[in-house]
Amino acid sequence: MDTIPAMPSKEQLSVARGATALGRALLLALSIAVGAATGAAGDPTNPLVPAAGGGLALADRALARLATHARVLVVGAHPDDEDSALLAWVAAQGGEGAYLSLSRGEGGQNLIGPEMGVGLGLVRSEELLGARSIEGNRQFFTRAYDFGYTKTLSEALERWPREVLLEDAVRVVRRFRPQIIVSIFRDGESATHGQHQAAGVVAHAVYRLAGDFAVDAGGGGAASALPPWQPQALYRRASWRGEEEPAMEVPLAGLNAVDGRSWRQIAAASRSMHRSQDMGSLQRLGPGGSRVVWVAGGAGAGGSSPFAGIDTSLTALAELLPAGESRNEVKALLARVQVAAEGARLELAPARLREITVPLAGIIEDLRAAEKLAAAAGGPDAEGAAALIAEKRSVAERALLAAEGVVLDARADRGTLTPGQSAELAVSVWNTAVRPLDVLAVTVEGPALDEEQALIEGGARLVGGELGEWTSSVPIAPNARPTIPYFLERPREGDLYDWSGHPPGAWGEPFGPPPLTAEVRLRVGGIEVAVRREVVHAYADQAVGEIRRPLRVVPTVEIEASPPLVMRPASGDGVTAISVRLRSHSVEPVAGWVEVEVPPGWPPPPKGEFTIADRGGGAALTLDIEVPRGVAPGRYRLPVIAELTGGERFDEAFPTTDYPHVRPRPRPVAAAVELEVLELVAP
Repeated sequence: MDTIPAMPSKEQLSVARGATALGRALLLALSIAVGAATGAAGDPTNPLVPAAGGGLALADRALARLATHARVLVVGAHPDDEDSALLAWVAAQGGEGAYLSLSRGEGGQNLIGPEMGVGLGLVRSEELLGARSIEGNRQFFTRAYDFGYTKTLSEALERWPREVLLEDAVRVVRRFRPQIIVSIFRDGESATHGQHQAAGVVAHAVYRLAGDFAVDAGGGGAASALPPWQPQALYRRASWRGEEEPAMEVPLAGLNAVDGRSWRQIAAASRSMHRSQDMGSLQRLGPGGSRVVWVAGGAGAGGSSPFAGIDTSLTALAELLPAGESRNEVKALLARVQVAAEGARLELAPARLREITVPLAGIIEDLRAAEKLAAAAGGPDAEGAAALIAEKRSVAERALLAAEGVVLDARADRGTLTPGQSAELAVSVWNTAVRPLDVLAVTVEGPALDEEQALIEGGARLVGGELGEWTSSVPIAPNARPTIPYFLERPREGDLYDWSGHPPGAWGEPFGPPPLTAEVRLRVGGIEVAVRREVVHAYADQAVGEIRRPLRVVPTVEIEASPPLVMRPASGDGVTAISVRLRSHSVEPVAGWVEVEVPPGWPPPPKGEFTIADRGGGAALTLDIEVPRGVAPGRYRLPVIAELTGGERFDEAFPTTDYPHVRPRPRPVAAAVELEVLELVAP
């Protein structure tokens, strides 16, 4: 069932009190993610829930996906704009759905906490991920920062340039490769929010442009190399304001046979994940659904379903290839996969779960052969066909492990990784089956490492019921950057996030890759497969039980300075006090000093010395800044820098304000405060 996040434990509250403002927002966002993950317990792809094999639920969903090719992208402006019923309907068909939200909802209100701006965007990003995990769909974003309410389309596009939104949307379409696009909003001017109008314009335009060879996805390298992809139909969600218009009914009826809930209830549970926006919904009994208006493609306005006129059989993937022997061979292989998947799903039962391993092994072999043929076939859509077949192959491999009862886990001894120091990792593989399981390789990789680390050499065989565990002390790269959302690594350019410093493969994704990921290569059922799992920190809370947290790379010392904004009159003398709090993540005692950089001509403030004996320990200092009389009115950014006795200084982990015109100094700093000097005018 859907769950609400648990109250933070004493440890969590302690971490929150010592964390930066961004850290506190991430903690709240994480509690939302864990609340959604609890409702998806048993999902082996979710590292925030206790390790499990996936069982019948994963196998059933996988077999449904292996028997069809049905993909829908919904496009809106904000978190909560999406059509939850429509996305649940796609999952009920065995298809794949995704929601593209132009923004992360930074400009809205917050029902559950004080977070606003960037912090609220982080919370709502996790709310969207929670909603998608309940339906089983994906989530994407553009660079747009929600700057607040707008009345007109022109006002929105002044701050969100149309060409930027389209570039990002084209990239998402070419990556996800939907057959259908559903726009939540109309194309062009309307009586709604200006940002809503912008989303309507983008959704309608991307349908026309994503398949155009002349349109570049932007960004250079891998981003530009994405091949064109032409969706086959475009719809718009019917108005919910009671307007009369010809619309197609999309019924959401029946039960999810695995958990017994109706698909309408699943849609309501998804909608209720928007906790910061007062979107909690009753999970009502009975049928429900959505209504869409045909715009282009498909079977036209008279179609009986959004997929009318579109081939949703698995063999439709072969039709993307040029006519010839390769296409015929791929079509035959995919037809065999579809028949095998449909047959295995009909026979699926808890007591006979392992019986589907034989058909799944055949499905994997056929998909691998089809993928290889498609990649070599040539033609404008061959790469897209091969990528979609590879996605099906990955689904089948996960299903094989679920059917065999193979359980994997990857854990670290702590939740924070310090550059230049080591972390103790453990990767576990449990073979619950009767037959032996061969573990061929166990490796760990990720941006926190200089190079891939092998945890096993020569392989190992696990007999039925045996648990294998491999441990290693893994050195964290001395230059590992602090773990922050990729879209916050650089200051915004106006009302657009700057992604340019991050690999294009992550652009549009909710967050970047985790610091550490374990990959295990196995031979199961005569088939060799590779499966990846994010490394997390797991610990026991005496009141709650097992709690899991993602890893994050942190500097040796974290700094927070307050108040973040100081205001004073230009004509005043005196001293302004700044409070500085430090938190150590080093296994060794640390000592050093803190200083505040002031503009030229200001009296240099004294440095403050500190010593912290233990990891997790802290120190608090007060630094006095003398503001000269007559200083020019304006806003001054005062970097607060900590330096250890060994000379180590710290990078800025994230933009410290929501003021887009305030740029960081070229030299990296650990924290900063803003000093606003005001010219007071007598009334």
